[in-house]
Amino acid sequence: MVGGGDGGMVKAVLFDFGNVLYNFDYQRFFDAAARHSDLSADGIREVLFGGADSLAVQFETGRLPSDEFLALLAERARISLPPDGIAEIFTDIYDEHEAHIALVFAVAEHMPVALVSNTNALHYERFMGSTPVVAAMSAVSLSYQVGAMKPAPAMYDTVRKQLSLAPPECVYIDDIREYTDAARSMGFVSIQCLPQTDLRRELADAGVPTHGSR
Repeated sequence: MVGGGDGGMVKAVLFDFGNVLYNFDYQRFFDAAARHSDLSADGIREVLFGGADSLAVQFETGRLPSDEFLALLAERARISLPPDGIAEIFTDIYDEHEAHIALVFAVAEHMPVALVSNTNALHYERFMGSTPVVAAMSAVSLSYQVGAMKPAPAMYDTVRKQLSLAPPECVYIDDIREYTDAARSMGFVSIQCLPQTDLRRELADAGVPTHGSR
């Protein structure tokens, strides 16, 4: 459902990446890594995500460079692969959401589109940044570069300032309610994108042209 904003003219659409443009499944990484470790997939999950300041959070806020992250992950999860092998299976977790990607290209014919993503250097540099849909983005806000993660205001403001727009001129789309609520509290028009959401219709309701030439 669309919410927020002051009813003004929308001039840009800001997209989350994971589970909006590409679905992702970390279980693929845990299962693959467990084949090269004496830890179970659940044990490897705990190594990566366990604790408030987990290894994943440190990596996604830019406090760990990729080589240090891979070394710590290999050591703590006891993964018997070289760093590049770990990086390969760590990145192989994505499947494209074809309809939403087509929608990005359609919207981009009418106004700027942008990316706001909690992510890390490996995922962005080895996969996300080379996808055609991200190449179409006029601005990006990445947590590992910003040094903060959504719902921190800096994540939304970074991309808004790149576009030189006010919050009510931007539609923000994310699958996580906490993040859309944060954007709405800052004045953005906000859409939570769930599996059952008709995103094209939601954008049209927000005043965004959704038909392109592709």
